[in-house]
Amino acid sequence: MEFSYVVEDYEYFKLIKLSGNLSVISAEEFERAVNKITATHSVIIDCANMEILTSAGVDSFVNVSLNARDTGRRVMILHLDPDYYHLIETLNILDYLIIVETLDEGRVKIEYYT
Repeated sequence: MEFSYVVEDYEYFKLIKLSGNLSVISAEEFERAVNKITATHSVIIDCANMEILTSAGVDSFVNVSLNARDTGRRVMILHLDPDYYHLIETLNILDYLIIVETLDEGRVKIEYYT
């Protein structure tokens, strides 16, 4: 499935709904889009409709998260499949990501961290 995303505006953040595969093919486009948004807003990335997340996609999550922190913003990951969570845990990179279970939890953490 081809990679795509939709951006929704909320009062304190932007929600990016991902669809398809986040892989080496789409990682650059994903990072460019998220970095542009995090220049002015914190972001919650909704992975509910994501089909495949490769190691390049995981690396992109880390890259956009670190970039957002450099600008005083945050990136939250929402609806991450348990298998992908386990992959991130195994890679020992949970310290670089903020994973949330609900949109409201993400909103509260954005208010707390920024």
